[in-house]
Amino acid sequence: MGTETVVYRTLPADVPALQEHHLNLGGSNNRECIEVTNRYLVRNGRPWIPIMGEMHYVRVPREQWRESLSRMKAGGITTVSAYVIWIYHEEEEGSFDFTGSRDLSAFVRTAQECGLEVVLRIGPWVHGEVRNGGFPDWLIKKGIPLRRSDARYLEYVRRFYRKISEQVQSQLFGKDGPVWGIQLENELTDGAEHLLDLKRIAIQEGLRVPVYTVTGWNARNGAKIPEKEVLPVFGGYVEAPWEQHMEKLEPSSHWFFLPDRNDSGIGKDLIACKDAADSYRMNYDLYPFATCELGGGIQPTCHRRPVMGENDAAAAAQVALGSGNNLPGYYMYRGGCNQISHTTLQESRATGYPNDYTIRNYDFQAPLGEWGQTGGAYRKLKLQHLFLQCFGQRFAPMHARFQENPPGNRQDTRTLRYCVRTDGAGGYVFVNNYQRLDTLPEHRDVQFEVPVQEGVMVFPERGMSVPSGAYFFLPYRMPMGEGMLEYATAQPLWREENVWFFLAVSDAPARYCVRGRDGHTHVHTVQAGKAVLTCAELEGCRIVTLTPEEAENFYPAGGEIYVTSGAELYLQNGRPVLRREGNPDLSYYRWNGNQFEYNEIRLPEEKQTVDAHPVPPEEFEGRWKEELFLNGEKEIRGWRLSIHRQPDNRGEGYLEISYVGDVLQVYADGELADDEFYKGVPFVTRDVTEEAACTELWVSRLEPGDCYLEQGEKEGLSLLGVRRIPVYKKILL
Repeated sequence: MGTETVVYRTLPADVPALQEHHLNLGGSNNRECIEVTNRYLVRNGRPWIPIMGEMHYVRVPREQWRESLSRMKAGGITTVSAYVIWIYHEEEEGSFDFTGSRDLSAFVRTAQECGLEVVLRIGPWVHGEVRNGGFPDWLIKKGIPLRRSDARYLEYVRRFYRKISEQVQSQLFGKDGPVWGIQLENELTDGAEHLLDLKRIAIQEGLRVPVYTVTGWNARNGAKIPEKEVLPVFGGYVEAPWEQHMEKLEPSSHWFFLPDRNDSGIGKDLIACKDAADSYRMNYDLYPFATCELGGGIQPTCHRRPVMGENDAAAAAQVALGSGNNLPGYYMYRGGCNQISHTTLQESRATGYPNDYTIRNYDFQAPLGEWGQTGGAYRKLKLQHLFLQCFGQRFAPMHARFQENPPGNRQDTRTLRYCVRTDGAGGYVFVNNYQRLDTLPEHRDVQFEVPVQEGVMVFPERGMSVPSGAYFFLPYRMPMGEGMLEYATAQPLWREENVWFFLAVSDAPARYCVRGRDGHTHVHTVQAGKAVLTCAELEGCRIVTLTPEEAENFYPAGGEIYVTSGAELYLQNGRPVLRREGNPDLSYYRWNGNQFEYNEIRLPEEKQTVDAHPVPPEEFEGRWKEELFLNGEKEIRGWRLSIHRQPDNRGEGYLEISYVGDVLQVYADGELADDEFYKGVPFVTRDVTEEAACTELWVSRLEPGDCYLEQGEKEGLSLLGVRRIPVYKKILL
């Protein structure tokens, strides 16, 4: 490392004074109280950061709910959010369906049993890439004004809200239930009075909760909302498949630490751009920075097909956290599959919307995919969630200070991106050196000047390197036991009594500068790898520094702490379950209070071969053939699958389909089971051969210019191979 360091500084922040009880929000029950200040949420008098992930119960088979919700909790989610999609519940006027996977009450009850709370997004219009934005066809055909306070429309809304209330009345927060929040409408940018009418109707119909939210974005200065009546929530996607061109986008603003909450890119396909003369600007200082649609992934459209990397969602979410976000909310966190009823239920150009989405597939490239498969973002995001669960109470009141010399524009890849969250005495330095589809350079000999009570301090004392592609946050002046952690070049992860777990942010040894009760400071250098550092200066506190791989496989569960060999770990009926896709090694380390103990578990490997036999195109009888020709009439090919298992095992598993084409459809006994727009990477779907006598794949030819692709071939039609990925599970005693 060089002898001269570069010191990075932040600008002073204009922090609004704390306001409490100024909003018409908040509520209590027999046990707890939730309030909303202008800077953070409060629970039982303490700052509180909920961690929210979206899962649509109607898009997930009911038998998968419990495991999916348990895995969400293991990933650090504390609240599950869900659209209540009108067309799914009243496809025929007057005939409501709350059975099977539409059973809202059962879903909320299952979430509570899995240790999660709930926010319901009740619309009535939700978007969600659903047919008519969720409105039933029969409502559209009435020809009445929609999404406005027309008396006829509001009567239908009231009836719908009443049915929702009947489903969840006993599960609301005020009755000691898990539902603490309700979102009204979605992406309504200029309907403040209408939003207030929706809130009144919801309350009149018994849907009373502490927090009512509305989406706060539009193309300029925030949506027009009923001031002080709702909490505006925001979002951020690092790609925009709804853009109507087929060129690479400029870098997203979400790679930069900025004071702006509003993402002007969300909803551009449906939200009209307002005149610049419109002087309205949301009074952001009234509300905490909260989100509901941080992109846990993205759903490809027929014309734009991005591939989300495992770091995309986590890096953007961490940038939002550094910029002041105090309610991380992901859309989607658990993907799903659209049902087919009287109609297909996906958004399409045929139904008057700007984009074509797949009929069945709503995988969203989410942390947990369409059929529950694990995405790369699952473990990456968990690192932030565990930190917030342990340290959120102190973190929430910290305000953001932004860098002194920010990047000049979105094309600036040379300037280091950073900010500070601080309470004036201590805090965290956030650094982002990651940008999707681009490579940012390493920065050497970096120091940060940060605010402390006596003025400023600079750390680390000898500087550090910021690797290309790294994103992390470093603590300074962090109380630890009887002393103080002056700074660390590692990221805090979890605390268990007097043991503090950290994550190494580079290959260099981590440095911990600690100050004991005697006022003396000592710097400890530690190489990551589960070794325990005992800090006598902090009266017995111990520090464990994990490698990134170990941290991603770190699971606190049931009062124990585990580091797995690569498996997920979640609780099922109070017992730990190990789960891994495609690898029978379920070995793990368990923390015994002093060190990690190794436990080896290797299940018998399942071996299968999958054969694909060509089917003549004239034999194709698929009902939804038109999807294959969204980009015009073209050649199609079909294959019939057969699986040979050795040994004969019919456990849970997925099919991985490698191919080149435009549109892929999977049929099980003649019914459309799944589909995909080709993205250039293998497609993973459930193993329908477990239940179907006949499984067929049908693919249409990809032609140059059909779509925007980031990876893969630009033309062709071929099946490269199919393999089965078994899921290995073990319940620990």
